[in-house]
Amino acid sequence: MDNLGIGSLYLTNKNLIFSAPTKAVKIPYSKLIGLTPYSDGIEILKDGATKRMVMQGFDSWFIMNLLSLISHL
Repeated sequence: MDNLGIGSLYLTNKNLIFSAPTKAVKIPYSKLIGLTPYSDGIEILKDGATKRMVMQGFDSWFIMNLLSLISHL
C-alpha cells in the first residue's frame, strides 16, 4: 500500500473524494465494488484497481450510513 498522507474525505452526491497535500483521489460511486468497515476506518475496493485503499481515523459506521443514504437519492 502507498501512504497518501493525511487529508480530508469528502462524500458528494456522485463521488467519494480523498484530498491530501500531495495527491487527490476521486472515486465515482458507480466504480465502488466493495466497502469494509473497521473500528477506525474503511477499506474501499474500486473496480479496475490493483491496490486496495484504506482510510482511517474516523467512525466507519457513520461513513457507511451516509453512503447508504446517498445511494438512495
